[in-house]
Amino acid sequence: MVSKKCRPLEKKAAELKTMAQSGGSVQGGSFEQQQIVREFQQMRAECNEISQKISELEVDKNEHRWVMAQFLLVTRFCRLVVEALKNLDPTRRCYRMIGGVLAERTVGEVLPAVTKNLDNVRIILRGVAQFVNFLSIFRLKQRCSISIRH
Repeated sequence: MVSKKCRPLEKKAAELKTMAQSGGSVQGGSFEQQQIVREFQQMRAECNEISQKISELEVDKNEHRWVMAQFLLVTRFCRLVVEALKNLDPTRRCYRMIGGVLAERTVGEVLPAVTKNLDNVRIILRGVAQFVNFLSIFRLKQRCSISIRH
């Protein structure tokens, strides 16, 4: 099945074939049947590659949205922990899960680590948001057949 994006390529190939059969010329020279078939196959392969790339980018976009949602949850949780620990005595005992192991620490040791984790999550979240934005723009360019020439 040929996608909607590839239909203009099929029309162009049919036009080239008709012109070649009628002895017409395209872009200053006449095409033979084999040249037309090769060009059409090349255009179809290019169209398939673009369709596959778009599909891959859509999967990446959905995965990044899921990751973004998870980071938002972690951010909220870290903010709650920071708010809860901020007003406590720095020498007070608290527990922190590190790599699946519950470790006893003091508030003074845990608060800077949780704050640093929160900052790191925010940085990663910005990067994920920028990537999702890039994918949206790329998809729009593909949908509207926009190309940038260098």
